[in-house]
Amino acid sequence: MNDHEKDLLKSHLTSIINNLSAGTFNNVLDYVYEHGLLPEDDYLDLLTTDGQSHSSAKNNVRNLLKLIRHSPNTQVFVLFCEALKHAGHHDLHRLITSSSQQMVVSAAVTPPSAASQLHEMRLQQASPLRDSVSTNEYKDSNSGHISSTIGPPVADGNAMHDAGTTLS
Repeated sequence: MNDHEKDLLKSHLTSIINNLSAGTFNNVLDYVYEHGLLPEDDYLDLLTTDGQSHSSAKNNVRNLLKLIRHSPNTQVFVLFCEALKHAGHHDLHRLITSSSQQMVVSAAVTPPSAASQLHEMRLQQASPLRDSVSTNEYKDSNSGHISSTIGPPVADGNAMHDAGTTLS
């Protein structure tokens, strides 16, 4: 999980804790566990029971968020958001993902020099696999928007764009 995603969870912490009831928390927990984001011991420790106190259930939500924030899995944020949606917490899902999209939009209108610096910071924070891929930046002649592609090293720049994942 990157720093931006950690900040999003932190900024919506109260909403997440207050809106996940014991029943729906278990649905979120099940989804997260099924997708391999939690070891079985943590999953079993966090399962809530019907007789559990409200404060104890809230502590379980806090503990899950702590585990998610410290997970080495780079997809943990996306999967947690999907778990919220899957459990019927569409408002929480929308709140968190719209905040995430607003940050992406603000990065898109950042001046080119700052966008290049942001790109370099992202590359430095990338996983150890970054050495096995190559990146290519290009500037859209109509909008001036800088985009990057990440993919396996390919000699042809156009082939690289087709083979890689485009980041904006």
